[in-house]
Amino acid sequence: MERELRITGEGKLSLTPDVVVISLPVESICELYSEAIDCLNQKTEIVLDILKKNYLNKKDLKTTNFDIREEWKYYRDNNRDAELIGFKASHDLKLELPLDNESI
Repeated sequence: MERELRITGEGKLSLTPDVVVISLPVESICELYSEAIDCLNQKTEIVLDILKKNYLNKKDLKTTNFDIREEWKYYRDNNRDAELIGFKASHDLKLELPLDNESI
């Protein structure tokens, strides 16, 4: 005779995350390409200064996306052509921190 053991049941597991991920999108829209980049760099420097003031390491900040593209205004009526507004520069940053309430 063959023996058989069957176990049925439910299990739950809950864990506290050990890492916090903070997304920091930075954008600028300017008429000229060079102005869009300059403005974006200024805004990114502000983010870096905030990190520094809060004793966070700049090395923990990572770029997830960097993009510069033309920004157009489109009209609903077909009598008008699309109009170039300028350039939109975006720099998406990600900050990963250990879960520590004082740091956050």
